[in-house]
Amino acid sequence: MRTKDTGMTKEEQNIEDVEFILREVQRFALMHPSDLIRHLQENRGETFATLSRTRGGIVFCGRAAYNHFDELADRTIKPSSREAKIFDRSDYVRALRASFVEVFIEAGRVVNQSSVAKLVNRARQIASEGLVNVTHHIPCVLFYEHEPVVFTVGPVTFTRVEKFLNSLGPAINAYHGSNLDAFADGLRIRRSDLSSEEVLAEASSFADMLEKKIRGYYLAYDWVASVTIPMCHESISKSRAERTVDAALDVLRLFVSSHPERYRRANASSAPYETRELITDQNGCLHATLRQGGRGAPAGNGWYAALIEDAASLWSLFEDVIDALPAEKKSDELNQRLLDAINWFGQAVVEPNSAAKVVKYTAALERLTMTRHLKCGIEAFIIKRVAFLNGERTDKTLHQIEKDLGDLYQCRSDLMHGSMSPYSPAVTDVLQIAWEVTRWAILAAAKFFAHLREGGTTTRKDLDAAYIAWAGEDPAEAGPT
Repeated sequence: MRTKDTGMTKEEQNIEDVEFILREVQRFALMHPSDLIRHLQENRGETFATLSRTRGGIVFCGRAAYNHFDELADRTIKPSSREAKIFDRSDYVRALRASFVEVFIEAGRVVNQSSVAKLVNRARQIASEGLVNVTHHIPCVLFYEHEPVVFTVGPVTFTRVEKFLNSLGPAINAYHGSNLDAFADGLRIRRSDLSSEEVLAEASSFADMLEKKIRGYYLAYDWVASVTIPMCHESISKSRAERTVDAALDVLRLFVSSHPERYRRANASSAPYETRELITDQNGCLHATLRQGGRGAPAGNGWYAALIEDAASLWSLFEDVIDALPAEKKSDELNQRLLDAINWFGQAVVEPNSAAKVVKYTAALERLTMTRHLKCGIEAFIIKRVAFLNGERTDKTLHQIEKDLGDLYQCRSDLMHGSMSPYSPAVTDVLQIAWEVTRWAILAAAKFFAHLREGGTTTRKDLDAAYIAWAGEDPAEAGPT
């Protein structure tokens, strides 16, 4: 296959990249030491552009050669391939560098199609050695209630921290022992003057300190979210676990709506629960202020049993949606839209800025309803479809819901076009409306999409046709999908 920009096949481009890198390695190798030092002083960015030999030592290759390794990575891992899902890109680029050293520097192979293919295959092998299959245990803030002590949201299991730590007792003891042994072994090498008893005492103190810190960190939170991520690089595993837990928290924000903004991962980037600040009054006296946020929210006794009894089928639809996240399985159009809408909704709930909340709520609504390109009348188009998704509400009439949506979109429009300040009181006035219509729309969309899927209709065009039929739209007004 030839690329449009160069007219060369990918294999030919790979060979060209490898030849360039090898020329740069040879150029640096032929430099006199004094010339090399001067070059690095004048080009600081070249200092760390090196390749590591298998048995120690480095080889300079330069920043330009480094860039060619990036191009090799882009060309040799297809976006939809298994490797693209499980390899961290930076880890794969490092594997290409290590493979280059083995194949072309240490083995001295001639650059040709066969040796470049060997480079790529060896890089995949090296990158695969770093794959992990692990279960992540992430502390979370959720509910004050202690029951149930364990519940699941799709692939995520939430456990009260006391039960979690007790269940891991043997594993924690084994972890403590491994740290003790490792520290003691190192101490014997570094401090040959210490007796066996002194080595054991210091190693025990070190292992005790690590375990205390771990327990202390987890005990600062009431819940632990556990999720197993299939084989992939560690960085991908971590980010995928966090995304899956966030999706589970967003589902809980939909169903258990008492202070849902407090639900969060311990390692989420947000404001701390407790802050201490100094202020100086008009007389020059210093004062300290303390602010504390709620570490959890009331869910109500028996919340989980009631949820499963009253809305088990609806709950299972959302569990099915997030089941694809740990392995990053491909979702159909309907599931992906629902998952994205849940994400926007969750972001809006925890967002501290009122104007940004409005934008994120409407982004969720549009992800659920926009199925075609429109040159005009976009707001009316969305309002009609969101009103349809809010159709089962009994707290407001259809006319009131449409008016609420009109107020919400007018606010969003004024914010986006600069006619309203993000700090205007009018922004906060529409937040309750935004939360209500978005929550109802997502819950209704889950059922609507499931109904369409049962009939084998899952594409964007299918969804557009269903909205036309079910929301009472005029097909003559439809634009291109």
